[in-house]
Amino acid sequence: MKIAVVCDAHIFRTSNNEYWCTSVYGYSFFQRFFDVFEKVRVVARVKEKELPLGEKYLRVDGPNVEIYPVFFFQGPREFLSHIGAVISSLHGFEKSCDVVLYRMPSTTAQMAYLMTRQCSQPKGIEVVYNLHDELVDSILSKPRKIISWLNHICVRNACADRKINGVAYVTKRTLQEYYPSFSRINKPDELHFESHYSTIQYSGKYIGKPKKYKGKKHWLISHVVIHIQSKYRGHETMIRALKKVRENGFDAEIEFIGDGPMVPHFKNLADQLGVGNYVHFIGLLPSAADVNRHLREADIFVYPTHFAGLPRVLIEAMGAALPCISTPVAGIPEILDPEDLVGPDDDKALAKRLIELFNDPEYLERKSRENLEIAKQYTNEILQVKRNKFYEKLKKCVKIK
Repeated sequence: MKIAVVCDAHIFRTSNNEYWCTSVYGYSFFQRFFDVFEKVRVVARVKEKELPLGEKYLRVDGPNVEIYPVFFFQGPREFLSHIGAVISSLHGFEKSCDVVLYRMPSTTAQMAYLMTRQCSQPKGIEVVYNLHDELVDSILSKPRKIISWLNHICVRNACADRKINGVAYVTKRTLQEYYPSFSRINKPDELHFESHYSTIQYSGKYIGKPKKYKGKKHWLISHVVIHIQSKYRGHETMIRALKKVRENGFDAEIEFIGDGPMVPHFKNLADQLGVGNYVHFIGLLPSAADVNRHLREADIFVYPTHFAGLPRVLIEAMGAALPCISTPVAGIPEILDPEDLVGPDDDKALAKRLIELFNDPEYLERKSRENLEIAKQYTNEILQVKRNKFYEKLKKCVKIK
């Protein structure tokens, strides 16, 4: 059997007809479906591009994974300008597939759902992000909030649609409240069901060992965002907090993993605040093993994001035995205690919490141990069992229908 997976990937096709992406949606991501399905069709935006030497990309296509290219666009303006081309390119993507899975929120997946909700194949949704946080956040412009509201309504309606057989969430409770499934609103049956599991790819081999903090004088703070292209992931908040931490006599520095067009802006801010020598942008790393190595060398992980589902990077940091500070959005409060949550733009609260932690090595060592145990629940070995049960139910719907 073949499953069509409609996702938000940005894929590049080279002249020799190879498909590549910069993060997440490499070939290994789609291997998770092979326990239940023989073949995978990836439905995503594709752009012709020759890859520069030295850049870090992931190969997407491979044995039993094919690409169904969707007209490439970035942002609402380009989407509206080329909506006809997008619709035309999506037409017929479900043909010869037995099951369709939409990963939402995603403009591509939402359009695909609207076009195929009446198709005969069983259909499922994986909800990976909470758009409601964008509606209540002050950082977004009014036009952006209108777009977020429209997307929010579309995802909410899709999850509650009788035509959708199964809905899976990356959170245990939070996303379910905002995007209830048909089975939750009504009653589960053979054709309507839900599940929850993280979509993270995380191998148990990356689980670290508890860290020691007594007597520590130098502090390395870590942060990971693959695409540094907005102010929504807390870089500015961390830089401003670092200034306050150092003014209080603590020898601390930050290591930002990732790359993107906003890097010069954040470097300039660090220089303006006088902490440029203590803020390091190390760029994209070629593998999960390299990210894990950098995380293990850090002392604490900070992720003051405005928006999220259940952040992969947070789980990876916990698996590296790092105490973590983040924000009370989406599913993050499900894995972090309230005292380790601060407002997305509250650099004063972040600095205060960092100083409290630096002065409390016993607490840091306890959180290091506890976070390791939480991360163990999110390894591939455990999550794949949950995914397989959900995919098996979708597959079973083929016979029932």
